[in-house]
Amino acid sequence: MGTQTPRIIQSYIPQKIMKQRLEKRVSLPHGFIRPAVNFPLRVQHSESAEPMEVRGTDILHLADLKSFEAAEHLKQILAARGGSDEAQAFLKRRQNADLALLEERFAQPPEIPDEFGQYVVPFTTAEEFSEADISNKGLNLLRLHRLGYPIPAFVIIKSSFREVFAINWNKIFDHALKLLEWLTQKKFNDSHSPLLFSIRSGPGENLPGVLPSYANMGATQTTFPALVSFYGEEVATDIFIHNLMTLILDSDPQQYRPWLQRVATPYPQTLERKAALLEKLLGITSASRFVTFCRPDSHLGHFIGRISGAYRSNLETIRSLSRKPLTPNFSIIIQEMIVGKAGEGSYSGVFFSLDPKRGGCPQLVIAENSFGEDVMTGEMPSSAIIRTLRLAEDSGQVPPAEIVANKPALMFLQDIFGSPVRVELTVQRGVLALLQANPAVLNGPVVLAYTVQKYLDGKISAAQVLELIEPFHVRQLYADEIVSKDRLTMVARGTSILSKFDVCGKAYFSNEAALAAKAKGEKVILIKELFRPGDVSTGIEVDGIISLSQTGIHASTLARNHGLPVIIDVKDFNGQKIVIKDDKISLPVSGKIFEIEEGDAIALSSEEGALYVGEAIALPSELSQEAKSDFEVYMGIVLRTDAEEITSLAGLTNAISFLSFIDRQDKVSQIVNAWFESRFEEVTDFFAATDVGKHLLRLNMFKTLSKDNKIALVRLILIKNEPNSRSFGTFILGRLVLAVQQEAGDAGLKEFLDGFAEAEQSFLREEVIKAKQYLEISRVPEKRPDQPETLRIERDDFIENLARRIGSERLAGLTLEQIINLRRFWDLDPDPLHKPHKVIAAALRKTGIGIR
Repeated sequence: MGTQTPRIIQSYIPQKIMKQRLEKRVSLPHGFIRPAVNFPLRVQHSESAEPMEVRGTDILHLADLKSFEAAEHLKQILAARGGSDEAQAFLKRRQNADLALLEERFAQPPEIPDEFGQYVVPFTTAEEFSEADISNKGLNLLRLHRLGYPIPAFVIIKSSFREVFAINWNKIFDHALKLLEWLTQKKFNDSHSPLLFSIRSGPGENLPGVLPSYANMGATQTTFPALVSFYGEEVATDIFIHNLMTLILDSDPQQYRPWLQRVATPYPQTLERKAALLEKLLGITSASRFVTFCRPDSHLGHFIGRISGAYRSNLETIRSLSRKPLTPNFSIIIQEMIVGKAGEGSYSGVFFSLDPKRGGCPQLVIAENSFGEDVMTGEMPSSAIIRTLRLAEDSGQVPPAEIVANKPALMFLQDIFGSPVRVELTVQRGVLALLQANPAVLNGPVVLAYTVQKYLDGKISAAQVLELIEPFHVRQLYADEIVSKDRLTMVARGTSILSKFDVCGKAYFSNEAALAAKAKGEKVILIKELFRPGDVSTGIEVDGIISLSQTGIHASTLARNHGLPVIIDVKDFNGQKIVIKDDKISLPVSGKIFEIEEGDAIALSSEEGALYVGEAIALPSELSQEAKSDFEVYMGIVLRTDAEEITSLAGLTNAISFLSFIDRQDKVSQIVNAWFESRFEEVTDFFAATDVGKHLLRLNMFKTLSKDNKIALVRLILIKNEPNSRSFGTFILGRLVLAVQQEAGDAGLKEFLDGFAEAEQSFLREEVIKAKQYLEISRVPEKRPDQPETLRIERDDFIENLARRIGSERLAGLTLEQIINLRRFWDLDPDPLHKPHKVIAAALRKTGIGIR
């Protein structure tokens, strides 16, 4: 005999959605129409029976499977399916009663004045929004919810809220929170039905980890008894501790970070010790008048303010990581918390539709009884139990039932995104919720295998193959793998541009030393405080790049276009900026000082965003037979693809990079010239654009054009933008014509310019002079102690460092000569959308100098 204790497999459904589903079920004559993706509620009423699918709204009566109500409801379902008219009538009456109850609960939506409501977007909205409005993260959540995925209730504060006077921000935030309370039927800081929520943020493009997020908001002294009632004392204590540690660390990181490390490391494992830690934390908060300690109602506005500050301070990092034009602001997502640390049947994890390192079957990485944000950030306590499961029938591993039951719906995300996916999820006592889904970051061999197979199966075209396989994927086929990290010491961390890369080499701080070392056959990692445009030509030659500043646009472009492992914004373990002083770097680690000098052995792991010191053993990657076969298929696709088959600039530039990698410049010239002749307007717009970091790509494409096409392109840019005006595209003109002079000499330049009218020739010659001057400035090495003060403004503070001075009082002390120099440099860069132009213009306005 099998056990009669029923078992349930369920996914999260907000009460507001339950109401909508009941309304449709009652109103539609032929029954309820399921969403596009189905996460059915399943009940296994005996051990020997197959799980039985029931209505999602039945969870209102089946939540506690041990209760009399659940047993009676399940009995009526079985009877109705056996043909009992009485049972069917009972279930219909109960359905109508459920709908009446939910209609009563949602009868009075919160009153939100239009002047504030226009900035708040509930997850139930039917409106359409852009990435600039609500961010890539917000768009994804809306799309997943509309398709039927179990997304916890959320509200988005549109990015345009920052255009409102700051005095009204808290009113917008308060209305957003009231709306989430209504949608969840829970209340913030309520002693009976408390709302726990997270605060997440994002610029337009999805850039995980760049801006802070905050979880367990709503765990307060007022709500603690209710949390104990719902989760149990130990889980409630964990939640409250987590929130208090966030509040304390935020109040004064310098003072409290060391203290928290002492009292909370390692994290206590018994309820008694957790209670003792909680008492210590409450002692800190009760003795302070810091606003977030005293007023829980200030938490939302306070932490959004912290996100705003992080956005400003990390703007250059965001710009470096962005692959699209940067949107001016960020949106905020306030989302109901689903707790993965809620006891038995609870965990947080990540589902990969394709093993990111080996390919093949899906993979699930879970951390039992852990908060979701700990899994996403990698800051897991040492006691956490982490399991990696291969979701294949022959793996011998038993995945959780809710993952097995819903695997088809999770795999369907590949069709939605058009690529393998990474899904963040949490399970709270058996209830599955999806927190986010995005295209997965896979290593080169996996991307190659996946894309080639899709092509051979006829599911994607050759043009799509060129778009999916990027330069760094090819480089990763031959990347080193460090096999002896235990012999190394991690000394600093930063932000990786690309993951899945390791490189061992020797550290060099100057371009000259780096190139000399490369000439000797060394592996070189170039470390720069600022990575300037003039460093790009050296960057192409080295094996890895570390930029100590946030400003890494040119470095990030090298990473993507040439497959270089790059880390930017590298800081020591105290969070302090690293500087190169006396030709060395000093890094404090656990009470010791590690020094890096030129020629020292170091290792860079972009997968970890880490810098190591010490000699490492690195194995060069050897392609498997399968990878060699995939590579040959891909090479054949690229070589056979004609220009007219390439449908996007991304596909074109990826093809150019690969063809250069295999030394087929003849094919590069063929497709670039053909593409220009058939899509000259699109190519002209690409060349005229001034997004930083793509000038090298434009110059390389320009060099492959025939002489006639070079003249035609320059003429089209001139036509598009009236000469002698400060307009879009003029900056690149000087670089292009200078490239002609560098290739063909003065005689070749004269011959080239003979194809233009006299006024155009004069204008282009002026642009060449400006381009030379700009490049000379950008290539000047770091300032020397003996440099005159006037030159420090010209050289060291040009562009990036100057931008940092704009917001400070240091600009007030500039001499007249320095201001004149700034004005001269502004004249060298006439494009109003180019970063140096905008930075210098801002500096000049700060000094009170008028500019047109």
